[in-house]
Amino acid sequence: MALTKSQIRDLRKMAQALKGQVQVGKSGVTEGTLVNLNESLKAHELVKITVLKNATDNTKEVAQALAQATGADIVQVIGRQIVLFKRNPDKPVIQLAAI
Repeated sequence: MALTKSQIRDLRKMAQALKGQVQVGKSGVTEGTLVNLNESLKAHELVKITVLKNATDNTKEVAQALAQATGADIVQVIGRQIVLFKRNPDKPVIQLAAI
């Protein structure tokens, strides 16, 4: 699902109040990280990920890898923070403007 600019803007506003729910550390994107992220996306739809200082990977590369592995959309990448969004098809939590 491609997000519109207005939807991204709304999701960024919502993400400001979030705390990092998933962390990517020295090991990078692992199977455990993906399982944790998938569970968080299913429950909350909008998830903030923190890339720790000891991580060797670039934050933008980590964001791309996480989005591709989970099927989520990248809302924003700022510093070491990544925000991803993925609609829960069974029980949508966040209502987005149509267009």
